[in-house]
Amino acid sequence: MERRGADEVVAIDVPDPRGWDWPARATPTGMEMLGVMKGEDRAFDVAARALRSRVRRDDLSVYALDPERLGRFDLVFLGSLLLHLRDPVGALERVRAVCRGTLVLAETVELVASLRWPRRPVARLEGDDAPWWWQPNVATVRRMVRAAGFRAVAATGLYFVPLGPAHPRPPLREGWREARTPAGRERLVARWLGVPHTALRAVPSAA
Repeated sequence: MERRGADEVVAIDVPDPRGWDWPARATPTGMEMLGVMKGEDRAFDVAARALRSRVRRDDLSVYALDPERLGRFDLVFLGSLLLHLRDPVGALERVRAVCRGTLVLAETVELVASLRWPRRPVARLEGDDAPWWWQPNVATVRRMVRAAGFRAVAATGLYFVPLGPAHPRPPLREGWREARTPAGRERLVARWLGVPHTALRAVPSAA
């Protein structure tokens, strides 16, 4: 966004696992993942220096977005976050508070429910030992956005984001065993095709 001419770019993140809105049983897993993926959490600073970037990162939860603190933005991007939140609609409402222009959202969805109920909002509540709360279908993501006060102006269907080489495809025999449960089917689809996503562009309803 900075390279495309934005005058100001602000990123938010919660680096401390104790501040994550994840299920209680997933916290130890999340801390382990943080150690692997973020290391000493220096990647943002290293990239900013290397690119001579003026992008600012704030240690801030999406639930704490406040126009009095941050101002309001012409473009807000949200990527694969809602499934990790206990209250995704509440988070979108806070996003709307700082969005005076366009929201671009790309979100993970559940494949089977999206194909079986393309028009009916359906979401599977997990909240167990994995670092996510919800597995929504495409219709649910669109309804969440509308419920938070946005109006969609463009949307994709399903698309898949392939996993990297650290996630090899399982042998077929192992894959068929996994396919017996919803979570197993999702893992199987992700390994073979990629993680199912949908995306949309929306504006505040009053706009």
